[in-house]
Amino acid sequence: MERRNDREARWAAERHAREAARNQAALLWSAIRAERRADADPGARLRPILLAALTDEAGAR
Repeated sequence: MERRNDREARWAAERHAREAARNQAALLWSAIRAERRADADPGARLRPILLAALTDEAGAR
């Protein structure tokens, strides 16, 4: 019984590590794509900043 619990705990830890690695890879790939879009359109870097500023300004009114 002890071995079964150890094995299940190990499998759960391995599954968690795989999921964390997959999520990290997805975030990295998303950042790479965003950087490529920004390189293709230099104004794209400012759009999220300007949108956030306008949204904050509209919310303050």
